[in-house]
Amino acid sequence: MLLTNGFEVEVWDLAPLLSPVGRSNVEFNVPLSYSGYRRFAVERDALRSILSLPASSFIVCYLPYHFSCWRIFRAISAAKLRYMLINTNALPPVASVVVHRRLLRPRTISRRIIANALFRRMPLKSLGITPAAILVAGGEDSIQPNQPTDESTQIVWAHTLDYDLYLNEKNESRDSDANLGVFLDEYLPFHPDFAHSGIATPSAPENYYPRLREFFNLIEREHKVRIVIAAHPRSRYEQHPDYFGGRLIVREKTAELLHQAGFAIAHASTAINLAAQR
Repeated sequence: MLLTNGFEVEVWDLAPLLSPVGRSNVEFNVPLSYSGYRRFAVERDALRSILSLPASSFIVCYLPYHFSCWRIFRAISAAKLRYMLINTNALPPVASVVVHRRLLRPRTISRRIIANALFRRMPLKSLGITPAAILVAGGEDSIQPNQPTDESTQIVWAHTLDYDLYLNEKNESRDSDANLGVFLDEYLPFHPDFAHSGIATPSAPENYYPRLREFFNLIEREHKVRIVIAAHPRSRYEQHPDYFGGRLIVREKTAELLHQAGFAIAHASTAINLAAQR
């Protein structure tokens, strides 16, 4: 839409600067064919590029407000560029759920977690950061505390990003199958978000996938249905053993699968939006 309305659009990939996972393409399905795509491996190159942007530039910022991004936010502010944050797919904050006692032990708290906690509580002015011009929010609970915003930040209420997929799919004519179940995969043992956050995955693949197969076998046997796997967009199951017992694994077709399916199975995937809308 931006391109068709005459805007010049660049996509800047700063993942290599933010975590060890980002320093390779492992676990990522990154489209590299877009002519405006730029990947930065050295922070000073990214900072110089930000500072050289024309004053008319506007930044759509998907970076987390973490200590590791401090110099990026400060460079945006030093260049006096307006920027926008997007919270439409925000998950409930940790404070709203029960935290296991083990997570509160000092030895389980990394220096990264401590640095981020302190960073997010510091006044923006003391950090050299100007507040975001716009915050795109998906409901009141998506407005998270300790973000770079203030009373000057304009809040734009919007729907979850998955809703656009639903709108594109809802008028498609597809055969429905009440006996088709779709598992909304989260790539749980391998999801790169855990590495980005500096925490261990909640379950090892040798424990997680056999239990899933047992559960799917039970559902299929007792209810005479079949289950298809809607693979997580960042999954690379072609590089792993057959974790799903020969079941069909489909990636980047979740909306289409749910349009056809009679039921869905999920843990906490945000793709459950698509099932609810269905």
